Amino acid sequence: LHVGSEFHPGMLDELIRQTGAHTLINCIGNTNVLAPYRNIRDANVEWVSGAVAACTAMGVRLIHMSTFVVNADPAVAQVTDPREAVYPYAASKALAELVVAAAPGELDFTLVRLPRVLGEISQLGDGADILVSFVDACIALRACPSVALTEEVTTGDVAARSILGMAGESSALGRGVTVLRGMSVSYAEFLGG
Repeated sequence: LHVGSEFHPGMLDELIRQTGAHTLINCIGNTNVLAPYRNIRDANVEWVSGAVAACTAMGVRLIHMSTFVVNADPAVAQVTDPREAVYPYAASKALAELVVAAAPGELDFTLVRLPRVLGEISQLGDGADILVSFVDACIALRACPSVALTEEVTTGDVAARSILGMAGESSALGRGVTVLRGMSVSYAEFLGG
């Protein structure tokens, strides 16, 4: 099935019908944490609303990709008030979780909170990833600030295998939060400082 640029959230129900899907994995999103809210709302909020509506109408389970930035403790089924979020990306992801959580009771879903997911090597140079930018700056300056920061990191491949495994299970998703854990990385150790 080919989905072109004219595809919009209102067409998700037809996609589900054509494919016979039992689970929709919503991984569409804008991960540019530096973009203004108006540039990320469509991918991070409007598409989520469309996915919730289509899955509810079609009786399809929903696995929604989210992020650790929605709450200080990703395992807690609570989000930061989008109006209090420190940057637009966090606000949009928090709002998306609220949209999914407010879905009618018949929708079986899970919110998968992901740590930092690193792409393939070829993708890292063109991205806006803060960790990669920080490493690039340290290399360029030949200096490493004393930063006491540890972050969980995983790869796209590991995350995909875990999520696809969840989609293949026949048990209920449970209308809750699933936390995908990564490897703890200390910035100072990672940078050799």
